[in-house]
Amino acid sequence: MRIVTTKILILETSLIIALDLAVQLIKEGYEVIGIHAKVDEALCTLQEQKIDLLIFDIDNFPKSTVLEVSRQIWQCFPMPIVFIGVDTNVKLFQKEGLKISYAFLPKPFNRKILLKVTERLLNPFEEGFVKIYV
Repeated sequence: MRIVTTKILILETSLIIALDLAVQLIKEGYEVIGIHAKVDEALCTLQEQKIDLLIFDIDNFPKSTVLEVSRQIWQCFPMPIVFIGVDTNVKLFQKEGLKISYAFLPKPFNRKILLKVTERLLNPFEEGFVKIYV
């Protein structure tokens, strides 16, 4: 268990997947601040509370929306983002050159990998942006 609570927000359209993510993270000592299916709800939570990490399901949003929302979040609330989805179109994100720390986690995700990716983004070894492709 961790001593300092890390606050995580989940933006996931499937409640079953969101709850699974939340349970796994809570078991490891993370605090899940909220689960939202809509971007505007997640943005409200981001404005109300300091969040350390966002987990963002990209399957049910157009890629342009994901890129736009990611940039908007990073500019207002700099934090790493874990993108999860069946179609993790890595090349699109590489081409766009997002200036944020992020990771891609394909569905179905593995608990060990989820936790390793989360730790790596929250505790980078070096300065600059961390990019992880699983």
